[in-house]
Amino acid sequence: MRSGWIWLGSSLTGLALLVSPATAQFDPAKAYEEAPAVAARYPDPGVDYDTPALAPGRTGFTGHAEMMAYLSALQAKSSVMTMKIAGRSQQGRELPLLIFGSMAPTRPVVLLIGQQHGNEHAGGEAMLALARRLADGDLAPLLDRITVLIVPRANPDGAAADKRALADGVDLNRDHTLLRSPEGQALGAIFRDYQPNIVLDCHEFTVASRWVDKFGGLQRIDAMLQYATTANLPDMFVELQQNFRNSIMAALDSAGLTQDWYYTTGRAGGPAVASMGGIGADTGRNVAALRNAVSFLVETRGVGIGLAHFRRRVHTHVTAAQAILQAAADNPAGVLAAVARSREVVSGLSGSGNFVVLSKQTPEKRVLTFVDPVTGADKPIEVDWNSSLKIIPALTRSRPAGYLLAASEGAAAAKLRDLGLIVQQISAKADVSGETYRTVSVHESGKEDVTGSDEGAGKILLGEFATEGTTVKANAGDYYVSMAQPLANLAGIELEPESPVGFVANRLIAIPAGGTIATARLSAAPPALKAWDGK
Repeated sequence: MRSGWIWLGSSLTGLALLVSPATAQFDPAKAYEEAPAVAARYPDPGVDYDTPALAPGRTGFTGHAEMMAYLSALQAKSSVMTMKIAGRSQQGRELPLLIFGSMAPTRPVVLLIGQQHGNEHAGGEAMLALARRLADGDLAPLLDRITVLIVPRANPDGAAADKRALADGVDLNRDHTLLRSPEGQALGAIFRDYQPNIVLDCHEFTVASRWVDKFGGLQRIDAMLQYATTANLPDMFVELQQNFRNSIMAALDSAGLTQDWYYTTGRAGGPAVASMGGIGADTGRNVAALRNAVSFLVETRGVGIGLAHFRRRVHTHVTAAQAILQAAADNPAGVLAAVARSREVVSGLSGSGNFVVLSKQTPEKRVLTFVDPVTGADKPIEVDWNSSLKIIPALTRSRPAGYLLAASEGAAAAKLRDLGLIVQQISAKADVSGETYRTVSVHESGKEDVTGSDEGAGKILLGEFATEGTTVKANAGDYYVSMAQPLANLAGIELEPESPVGFVANRLIAIPAGGTIATARLSAAPPALKAWDGK
């Protein structure tokens, strides 16, 4: 297959002109306009994509009705594509899930997600272009070796309003541990039911605003990449992700597209610090890896510049996604074996070694090259840099055999099961060696991420908790979550009370005043366990 070649058929050509116009509330007057010398650095690629927003003469992004019509037309003519509605948004819009190929056990499952942030349109448009090529185009032969799932627009309400967050203000890409939103629940169910082996999450980053304010320059590169960077991942998993990163980098280089690690900065007026993508365990990129999937974030140069260079931005996403699909198809058995090994390693750690509850990035110095907003010339600047490649543990505990939840914590147990964890119920009273959590101090705080406060998360409870060795009274009806399961790392990050993305901090498990919380760490499984059916 020739890299970068775009298949175009005739039956859907001009489809964007036959359906209703875009409904996205995009205001071109608010877009940052680059100086001519800057704009000249980003010419359109020599390829075309037959998607609604890239039709000639378009002045807005793809509307929801246009997207659904485009996908329905694809499904009607394709023998390899199935479209399901994975859920509905808060405002009632469909969340389509596209399935390409069969769910054969010999084929890795690759999940591509577009537009978790509604104002980051290029990733969503790229998903439509990829769907076309998989449905009846040049990428269809890959489906003999892999299965591809596409969520083209995870946040349709945000896309319609041209806003980052969901309709209720929650950041969808911080809702992968709590599943508070219907959109988060839909994505969680896809992860649980299809267990993808590889995940690519497609975003866009800000070009001007705070970068000009802090560093006097515009963002230069076409694509920012970062694989999962969170604590508790097996070492061999990091190596596997690096191999995929090499494939993406080579494809971008071959297409003449610049790339670097993903990084961001806080709001205008704050410290002039650049930080790699966070190490928190609630972003899609990191939660996917805690689910034992090779996981990547790709971001393109797009937020704030409207439709400028849109074809190039879409092409950048398509190039990165195609590289991942091709790498998976080139070695399907190797991918499946590596992921299976990761699941075995995580399950086998039960009751041994350590679990990192809290961690932090490593501060460094790095030279970043920006673009002068007027002349378009390169502008290298040494910056304070927070690296996610070197994670510093801040709170570590021994890894338990499992966690006990009191019978009163049925909502937490149900949430764990929704995430895909195996939850059992205790059928007879027993005494088990373990540890309880005693509350030392607790205070309400805003949830922090690498850019500052996580807007939409609300106030969380941050506390200090002392573990106390004791004989734990396990009662009939209590819940047990074994750490001898592939999603054990996800269980730990949900149930350790200091975890800012977990159940205690987010009030799903209560903190009694001056007492012990209703969970415990066990050194061995209780003797009388039964499957829990959720009733």
